[in-house]
Amino acid sequence: MTVPCFSRRALFVGGTVLAAAACTDGGDADRDIRTFGDVLADGSETLSRSVAAAEREGFAIKISGDTELRLTRPVTIRGGVCLKGSGAVTAAADMARMLTIEGARTTINGIAVRAGDSRVGTIVAVGTRARGVTLSGLTVEGGGTGIALDAGTRDVHVRNSRVNGTSNGISMRGDVRGVRIEGCEFENWRDRAVWVVGQERSAPESIVVDGCRIQPPSSRGRVRQAIQVNGNDERLIPGVKVTNNRVWGLGTSYNDHVTPGSADLISLHRCHEFLVQGNWVTDGGDAGITVSQQSRDGVIEGNVCRRNDSVGICVGSRSSASVSDIVVRNNVCEGNGRDRLGDGKAWNRAGILVVGGDGIVLQRNRLRDTGHGTQVNAISLRGSKVTLDDNYMIAPSVTVLKDSASVLTKDSS
Repeated sequence: MTVPCFSRRALFVGGTVLAAAACTDGGDADRDIRTFGDVLADGSETLSRSVAAAEREGFAIKISGDTELRLTRPVTIRGGVCLKGSGAVTAAADMARMLTIEGARTTINGIAVRAGDSRVGTIVAVGTRARGVTLSGLTVEGGGTGIALDAGTRDVHVRNSRVNGTSNGISMRGDVRGVRIEGCEFENWRDRAVWVVGQERSAPESIVVDGCRIQPPSSRGRVRQAIQVNGNDERLIPGVKVTNNRVWGLGTSYNDHVTPGSADLISLHRCHEFLVQGNWVTDGGDAGITVSQQSRDGVIEGNVCRRNDSVGICVGSRSSASVSDIVVRNNVCEGNGRDRLGDGKAWNRAGILVVGGDGIVLQRNRLRDTGHGTQVNAISLRGSKVTLDDNYMIAPSVTVLKDSASVLTKDSS
């Protein structure tokens, strides 16, 4: 079995993210948005006029903190334009998309973009022809999707931004490549904070979600999975890296009808050559981390999973055709299996659960019940071929529960 090893130095694989030079220049390169029209009368016209001028002349557009543009129609931001400041852009009418970015080297820095009282499908859309886009320090609020990356986009960096009150925080679909979501905070999301979707003929590639803080979801959502990556059986998603994120659930069961908790906090389906490393996932309403549905050739390493309703880490599932060649090492799974509604089975109340796995290595994991008697088993294995190597295991029932599993043990305790 060959399993890739990844270092912290190589977390971002893909093209270099380019930035519009005007965003780092001094005041001489800035033009205030108010010089292009009355922002109160028609913010859409004023913003469109300033974007066209900036594209021709190369200056940065500044929206100062006391300025709010109210958009009555969508606005497209062309390549090479920098929009920055501490002001706000708010929808004043219902629209499918508020801001759409096209072209190369576009930067939006520091502003707030809000749906307000309007119904908005997507707050910020990165269009098919966009390359080298940087979204930094934004506040994105409301709407169906906060930031959407269309198929065909390349080299997009979303960093240090706050996304609040959306159904899906950041989403991407199809052949999106070289995306880094870094240091962002997600609050009051309903379905997903980050959603990556592959298709039969095109898959996202080299996607990094690093150092984000994902607060509990709204209980009004239907999906309620914080980070969800869904490939396709015909084309697995390569090179996904989910690293150093802090993710919290509501501390209730997914099946709770009064206050439904989250589902799996981090889930990867149909992925290969992936890395899930250094994440903290706590108080989820189902599994902490799930890797399933034909995923292969990856590493789950150095994560901390505590107080999740079922298991800390799940590899495979009853509906997966296969999961193979995955190393699960140096993880801490403590006090999981909370079974808050009392409807769970012992198999699903473990530190690590492997179902239908082939070539799975569990190495140097710390799997411990914390005295509540909830994490009934340290490891549960069903219909799998697994190597156990130097794991530390304490459970009130049995340390390793096996059903039709082939187990090679190397000094496990």
